[in-house]
Amino acid sequence: MTVYVARQPIFNNKEGTVAYELLYRNQEGQAFADITNGDQATLELLKNSLLNIGIDRLSEGKMLFINFTENLLLIDPPAFLEKHKIVIEILEDVESSEELIQSCQKLREKGYMLALDDYVLHKKINN
Repeated sequence: MTVYVARQPIFNNKEGTVAYELLYRNQEGQAFADITNGDQATLELLKNSLLNIGIDRLSEGKMLFINFTENLLLIDPPAFLEKHKIVIEILEDVESSEELIQSCQKLREKGYMLALDDYVLHKKINN
């Protein structure tokens, strides 16, 4: 079985690799993924990288950042998702809601680290 995963280094201010972001790919040599279903892409990435390749092999002892969609943030993470090795990235297109905030708080209480991916602050205008 052939599986594909892209691993992008995350650097500190001294250009040392401190973590990796895992990115979904579905064919060899693919620079960018053509994702039509973000939930499916993340689930496939988790299956391929963590179960087929192995977290230790991919991480080389560093944290792994993985993009999560809104739907996946609202459900309990899979039991094989090691909270001390994985950072759950909240995608930039995820809209804040009370349900999402509560779900993120539960993830934090369970010991998961969360990160915002490509976040841009927008002021909300109330009328």
